[in-house]
Formats: sequence, structure tokens, C-alpha cells
Amino acid sequence: MRINDHDNFALQLDAYVKEIFEILGDKGYLDNSIVVLFGDHGDAIGEHGSYGHYQSLYQPEIHVPIIFWASSNIELELEKNQIATLADIPSTILQHLNLPVPESFRGKALQNRPTRKIAFLNSPRGARGLLYDSPDGIFKLIVDGAKDTHQLFDLAKDPGEQNNLVKDRPDLYESMKAHLD
Repeated sequence: MRINDHDNFALQLDAYVKEIFEILGDKGYLDNSIVVLFGDHGDAIGEHGSYGHYQSLYQPEIHVPIIFWASSNIELELEKNQIATLADIPSTILQHLNLPVPESFRGKALQNRPTRKIAFLNSPRGARGLLYDSPDGIFKLIVDGAKDTHQLFDLAKDPGEQNNLVKDRPDLYESMKAHLD
């Protein structure tokens, strides 16, 4: 039932976004425009035994979709599938407009993708984690002290987080664990 409800809400949102874009396009408001769509957090519907949000550090609960759309005359020069946070959105837009990004902004412009980027994760249930965006892919380490588990995932090859790479990639695991500690 929850999966069906989730799918129905996603389909409904798609229809609303399509309608909004059609209305804005008909009025000419999308000419020379950038639109950013984003969510606030995920919601687990049974993945890894979790329901709801902020129960774990798995992707269904922490992944925040960010979609940049630009009219055909604008080139944002953004790479797909990189680690980003909501705080990166204002810096990304300001850089595109060639406006200064205030030093007080916590986010970074996504046009300046570093060769490595790290994001720290935590949950109220005691788990800690680390996202690592490297030239080899995006990896996630989850350390759950209460369950005494350590999990390492390659999010590009294993988006469902089913294949724990701790034993297969000990070098990467040790490096990420050192950053987390």
C-alpha cells in the first residue's frame, strides 16, 4: 500500500510540474530562465526494514533530489550525479550570474566540482556516515555503533545499497573511516 501511495504521489507531482511548466512557457516566463526543483528529504517505504524518514542513513531517507532546468539559451555547465546539498543551490546560481558568492554561504557552486568531495552524515539513532565523491565514483560509509556494523557502498553501481564493500575495498574503507573518525 505504501509503495502504491508513493508512486501515485510521484505521478501526481510530475503532472503538476508539467502543468506549471506549460503555463510558465505559454506566458514566456521560461525564456532566459533557470528553474531549480528540490525536495527536503527522502522517505523509506520498507527499504532496509525502515519506514518514514530520519530512521537510517540509507539513500531512500537522505537523498535530496535537486534538478536544475535552464532555457535553451543558458548553459549551466553542471555535471550530473555529484554530491550536492541544498546549501549549494544559491552559490551555483550566483556563480552562473557572475555575482560574488558571500563568504558566509556554506554551500559551494556546483560548477566548481572538486576532484574529491566529502559530506558527513548522522542520524538520531546513533549511526554516522560519510559520502565520498571521487573520480572513481560516489561511495558511502555507514557506521552504526549500536548495531556494531560497518557498511561501504558504491552508489553508482549499487544504488539500492545491497553490496557491502568493506571486505572488497579495505583501502577505501580505511581511508573513509579515518575521515569519519
